[in-house]
Amino acid sequence: MTFTVLACGIGLFIAALTTHVLLWNLFCIRKEVLWLIIVFMIVPFMILVTLCAAGCLDITMATAVGLLHMALAAVYVQTYPALREDIPSMRILMAVHENYGGLTRHELVARLARHKLFETKILDLENDSFVRVMDGRMTFTTAGAALAATFNFYRRLLGCDAGKG
Repeated sequence: MTFTVLACGIGLFIAALTTHVLLWNLFCIRKEVLWLIIVFMIVPFMILVTLCAAGCLDITMATAVGLLHMALAAVYVQTYPALREDIPSMRILMAVHENYGGLTRHELVARLARHKLFETKILDLENDSFVRVMDGRMTFTTAGAALAATFNFYRRLLGCDAGKG
């Protein structure tokens, strides 16, 4: 890999990351997964195609830059939802840390019950159109069923039982 490919691939990723941070700070983004795919996958692909069509990049260079960018972008898009969540394990560690004398199990459970750890995730799933609420019951949309099937297949491939990490 030449330095130019490395610099262009990382530069394209940094440009997408900067765009992502600006959009999320300036606007209340709904359908985050869709916008992550647009910002990190579709727009950079269109930029590379445009640069090739304009003669600024040859197809080999554009392919190498695109592959590097897509590798970085795929990792980021997959980890972003997990990183932005209020992770229960971290919430437990923070609660114990804030109480130098420690907490009993009962005190810890009572404290955690005040935090709505899953409410934001449910809203995210609705906003991203992975689930819908009909007659007070939550059901999959087509996209949600496809995503669940993909993760279920992946977990079975790794040998993980349902509901166990």
